[in-house]
Amino acid sequence: MAATFALMGANAMLLRGTEGEPVADARRIPQMELFRGGQRIATQAAQSGPLSDLPALPRTVDAARTADDIRIVLTGALPLAAPIALQVELIRRGISHLQARVREASAQASA
Repeated sequence: MAATFALMGANAMLLRGTEGEPVADARRIPQMELFRGGQRIATQAAQSGPLSDLPALPRTVDAARTADDIRIVLTGALPLAAPIALQVELIRRGISHLQARVREASAQASA
């Protein structure tokens, strides 16, 4: 996929090992790569080795329980798991880079 993003000049976020699914794993940081215009601009290595700490995870993963857990985190009663927080930060950085590219293109078009 990385080669395809580069060839196509794509703006994308690539998560290794997710088989195309949007994934936020509270236990482990996946390898993440951001592309802007086909150029790799940020990379996060996958967390390897055994996990030293496991976040408190629910025993059930049905939709209602998942929604409740998300609400609890959003209220601040429980912290956001570090791997998810890092994924959010990389998405924010990617958006920021894309916005900068749009501003640059707009400025060049106006000149």
